[in-house]
Amino acid sequence: MLNTKDILSTCLSGLAKTEKVSIVDKIPGITSEKFFECWHIQPYIEVNGLCKSVNLYFGFLSSFPYTLPVVYFIDAQFGYMPHVETNGKLCLMPESASFRTDNPLALVQCCLDKAVKLLETGISKSNVGDFTEEINSYWIECYHNEEGPISYYLIYKSFPNATCLMDTYFWNFTLRDEKSIRQSRVMVVPKEGVDTSFKEWIEHIEGVIKQDSLFITSLSVPETPPYDFTFQDILQRVSNEERKEFIKYVNHENGGQILFKLSDFCIGGFRINKQCRLKHRNGFSRKLNPSDVLLHFEGKHQRQQRILGYVYSSKRIASRTAGFMMKEKNFIIVGLGSVGSNLVFYLSGWNSATFTLIDYDTLRTENIGRHFLGFDSLYKLKAVAMEDYLHAVRPERNVTHICSSLQELVSNSLININKSTVMFLCTGDVMTNIFVIDRVREGEISIPVFILWLEPYAIAAHMVYINPSQMQSELTLYSKDEYLLYKYNLIADDEYKHHPDKFVKKEAGCNGEYTNYSGNDITLMLSAFYPIINQLVTNPDKSTCFRWEGNIQYAKTKGISLNAPLEELKIGHVSEWNL
Repeated sequence: MLNTKDILSTCLSGLAKTEKVSIVDKIPGITSEKFFECWHIQPYIEVNGLCKSVNLYFGFLSSFPYTLPVVYFIDAQFGYMPHVETNGKLCLMPESASFRTDNPLALVQCCLDKAVKLLETGISKSNVGDFTEEINSYWIECYHNEEGPISYYLIYKSFPNATCLMDTYFWNFTLRDEKSIRQSRVMVVPKEGVDTSFKEWIEHIEGVIKQDSLFITSLSVPETPPYDFTFQDILQRVSNEERKEFIKYVNHENGGQILFKLSDFCIGGFRINKQCRLKHRNGFSRKLNPSDVLLHFEGKHQRQQRILGYVYSSKRIASRTAGFMMKEKNFIIVGLGSVGSNLVFYLSGWNSATFTLIDYDTLRTENIGRHFLGFDSLYKLKAVAMEDYLHAVRPERNVTHICSSLQELVSNSLININKSTVMFLCTGDVMTNIFVIDRVREGEISIPVFILWLEPYAIAAHMVYINPSQMQSELTLYSKDEYLLYKYNLIADDEYKHHPDKFVKKEAGCNGEYTNYSGNDITLMLSAFYPIINQLVTNPDKSTCFRWEGNIQYAKTKGISLNAPLEELKIGHVSEWNL
């Protein structure tokens, strides 16, 4: 296998047959330490019908030819061109581009040809419309050593239809990278017409600061760069009707944020510099306003820092993932332990789902081996902790936590279950399951119900699907004796009745019983059941039972008798059984 140096040497010799090319120590004005080798190439391009030699620089990484060379055009004589960054870097292919690696010289030649074509197109101005189509990229470039743009703004849901003040929330968080750094986040929210729960979530963030920003509908930007504007430049791009409102806001805030629609899904803006020297000046009989300094004195030369942000909304996220908003689903999950918490993660893939989370228990140390949450959530109420998780991922999602038992809620009419789409019982508690089955039988619960649990050591797992509109009049899941054993258990009844010590463990305390199975077992079980859940939530069907065959070999190791011959079972297999 040839090394990078040998590959580049061969490419250089091949290219030198047709182009003027040489190795250079570095690329002018570019930090070149990351490059394994740099080349200077002088191809000819067509300019106004004439051939002209230009200077291109290629920077090769040590991973070439599995990565493309980085190409630079360090020459400002032709002005700004689409797909050429202000540092001269050319955008030749998408970052996700794939290419053959068996002919490295052809790869270099391809990049050179694309670079020449790009320059010819840019110089002729035939692609100038790309500035507007890809304005986001050019908005965050630096043009004349002005302060770097801010690119961490978000605007909630959509753009206002009229010029208005908007609530703007600022907060910091620690970004874990090679080193921990403090990073800022800004969320711009309409003052009215927004879910109060979303604003409440933001306002509860530690250290959050709220300010007013001014959104202006008439502000527009030129079709071509540069985009480094003074206060006067910005003012001239605002309609006459909105200039007074603009100046009034800047004077009141002594700076502030001016925002506008940059593209369909992006917000542009300017952070107006605060002015400190507002004392009397010659020619003014009054104390100066910030706008006076920005228009007539030292502030008039200040380039205002640009802002770039993106629309944050469920519809926007759905358009970039599923491509559409799914039909709304309202999920009730009862029991947020190992099964319920992990199931919430699966269900959160529905981009329109709302959640009611019911559990009165607290997350403890012994739980985190197979619970979806971990150390950071210890000693939180499970329902609250899972709500926090869902809001941390999607703060606009409608989530309700209830720290109580389902029996208490239903018996005292504290919840209307039938307003939801479906209910999942994940408590592992037989009495809760029987309570719900009785309520279904009596007609009090009319929505579909899923009951999920695992047998000890994850030898098997079960999912019972009860659709009240399609179920038998006699619904029997458990034996009628004192043991209340599920009728489709894979572990033999005698084991549960006479040898519970094989798989039921106990720590100190009345509620210390537990059975062994791992977090990986839960993932395997839910991965098998979830396609069925997805189908039944979308298209409700007849009531039925499912059994997942898990760690069946463990039964042999532990000497646990089963209700089926081991040779007839298959790890991961899901079978369906009549309810």
